[in-house]
Amino acid sequence: MSEGLKHRRQPAARGEAGWLQRGGGKFVTLAGASHAYHNINDRWPEAVDVKLLSRYSRAIANGVLGLAKTTA
Repeated sequence: MSEGLKHRRQPAARGEAGWLQRGGGKFVTLAGASHAYHNINDRWPEAVDVKLLSRYSRAIANGVLGLAKTTA
């Protein structure tokens, strides 16, 4: 998995992440480029590429494990 665009951190998170932030939680936002995001057409199973989702999930898990090993 490669890094695409990096955005500057906003002082206040939007959406559900805002609740986490106000409660003192930490989070990472992963954003895609789907034109159907939050759209009626963004539904299972048609809008989900399970193989691609699996690759992203594995890459994220491996990245988190790598970070955990370097910060422990």
